Order: sequence, then C-alpha cells, then structure tokens
Amino acid sequence: MLPDIHVPVLAINSDMGTTDEKRIRKLLPTFKAQVIPHTSHFLMMEVPDKFNPILLNDIDTIVKTAKH
Repeated sequence: MLPDIHVPVLAINSDMGTTDEKRIRKLLPTFKAQVIPHTSHFLMMEVPDKFNPILLNDIDTIVKTAKH
C-alpha cells in the first residue's frame, strides 16, 4: 500500500515519545514530523496556538503538491 501514497506524509507529534523519522522515511520518503515540546497525546487541545499554524501549513503543503 505504501508505494501508492503520492502525497506528503506529515505528522504533528508531542514529545512524549520519539518518532523515528529516518526509519519511516525508508518506506515513506516524503514523511516529515514536527514535534511540539512539553505536550501530551492531546496537543491539539493543549496548545492550539502552536498546533493550528503547523496544521494549516501541512494542509497547504498537501494541497500544493496534489495532482489536480
């Protein structure tokens, strides 16, 4: 299934755990993660002022790279 993904794969993560970007990029070369420090599982509710701009930027990235 992974070879059929033709859009950037983006993640917004907390720093509760680690994200092995290098390992993930072996299967998904477009993978990119942004980590928001000092957050937990519900980072979108804890720090919407930090989360929302990243989300909007990620959406914009996906829209710009989509094949219309």
